[in-house]
Amino acid sequence: VGGREVTKTVRVDADPRIQMAAADYQAQLAGALEVRDLVSQVNGVIDRTEDLRKQLAGLVEQLQRPVAAAASDGNDGAAADSAALAAVKRVLDQVNDLRGRLNRPPPRMGYRQYPRLREELQSLGGAISRPVAPPTESQQRRLGELRQETTAVVGELNQLVTQTVPELNRLLGGRPHIIAGAPLR
Repeated sequence: VGGREVTKTVRVDADPRIQMAAADYQAQLAGALEVRDLVSQVNGVIDRTEDLRKQLAGLVEQLQRPVAAAASDGNDGAAADSAALAAVKRVLDQVNDLRGRLNRPPPRMGYRQYPRLREELQSLGGAISRPVAPPTESQQRRLGELRQETTAVVGELNQLVTQTVPELNRLLGGRPHIIAGAPLR
């Protein structure tokens, strides 16, 4: 304040009414931080799939116009346009499938859904971080399962980004391309 800096060392102790070892606090922190990192990864996949979905849906709309016009004119180019449109729709279906496993769509009246990966992680994160206790054995086991599921969806997205979309762009030739970005880590 006013060019003057004042510092003091502060010691923060645990609540003396709660008997928990320092190692248990560390285990709780480690579990909570891992869940946070997994949620961040899943959010990255959700963001990327939403971007891909918008690009692919726009491309479907663009490609449908010439296909319909060429088919009505009896144009031979309609087959090539139809093949490109079908390929884009297949990739869009893959992206929608991946996205659908990550988080729930907005709620609708009377529509019940099972929790998706992001909701499972958020629920586990609360279960680990809220109580003053180390993660239970079942929470640690579930964290391991969710870690594997997260690794799998990141791998699926990276497969789309590094292989599927470049193949689609080659097939599209001179038509507009999809910008997929770099793989996620």
